[in-house]
Amino acid sequence: MYLWVNGGLLFLIADPGPVVWAASLTAALDLWRHSSLQPPKPIARLLRTFLILPDDHAWHHSRDVHDVNFGSNFSLWDRLHGTYHANDQAPDQIGVPLPHSWARQLLWPWP
Repeated sequence: MYLWVNGGLLFLIADPGPVVWAASLTAALDLWRHSSLQPPKPIARLLRTFLILPDDHAWHHSRDVHDVNFGSNFSLWDRLHGTYHANDQAPDQIGVPLPHSWARQLLWPWP
């Protein structure tokens, strides 16, 4: 989705510089958010006040806690809507358990 929207904007606006910068920053934050690179606790506490950190985003994919941390980059939106879940550790398990093997899901992904 990002590629289509950002690519279209690049052709529609006069100065594509800000779009390229914003798309690059969003992509970098998205890669970081899906990594296991967690900043040291004092820095994490400060960043967590306005950013979604990797541990925060992991709770969005948790098997135990549902409907939390929907914000892509900023925790403000989840705080405003009551969906923010703070925890200094990542969940034990992430993802949805599926009844089929990975090969079956790859070859025939429908239930």
